[in-house]
Order: sequence, then structure tokens, then C-alpha cells
Amino acid sequence: MIKNVQPEDEGVYECQVASTNKNIRRMSLLTVIDSIEEATEISISKEQYVERGEPVTLHCNVTGQHYTPDEIDWFRNGEKMISEKRMGVKLLKHLSIVHRTFSSILSIEKATMEDSGVDIS
Repeated sequence: MIKNVQPEDEGVYECQVASTNKNIRRMSLLTVIDSIEEATEISISKEQYVERGEPVTLHCNVTGQHYTPDEIDWFRNGEKMISEKRMGVKLLKHLSIVHRTFSSILSIEKATMEDSGVDIS
């Protein structure tokens, strides 16, 4: 076990087992990445005020330094939003492995009073 792994610990590691009949060796590649807390940047649309019945669009962009984030979910007042539950609500996602970005758009065709929420970031 390598404790407190560092970027300089990266490389190919090899284990060799020797016996009178046979020699066996196995290799493993170790890659060190930044921790999630340090490597991820999240930006979200600013607070919006809209009239009832008006459309609302919110954007969330996530960028990872050494990996692509797996998923983006939208929540309103702690409850996960699912576009299939309500007409006029769309969740669009775009993943770019090359740029290590994941973006999502929450689109509400006609805002209602129930769409009000609190930003808890």
C-alpha cells in the first residue's frame, strides 16, 4: 500500500514471482489524479425572477481537470427533478470527453409558483 500517494508515485509497477518451474510477472499502471474537491468546477445560472407563465432556462456546467464527471442532476428544494413527471419541463445534457465538461440545461416552458426554489450552494 502506498500511503499519501503523490503524482511522483505514477508509473508502471511490476510484481515478479519466481519458482523452479516457472517465473510469473504482472504489471500495473498507476495514474494519480487530483481529488474531486480540487479538480471539479461547477457553475450555475444566477438567481432569476420571472412572471408566472414565462419560460425559465437554467444552465449548469461542470468541468473536471483529469476526468469527465459522470452525471448532473437537478433538484428543487431537495427533490430530484425528473422531466417525465411534468409536461413542459426538459432536462438536456451535453458531455464532452475531450474537454472534460458536462453541461445541463433545465428548461421550464411555463413557470408556476411551485417552480420557486431556494439556492443552497
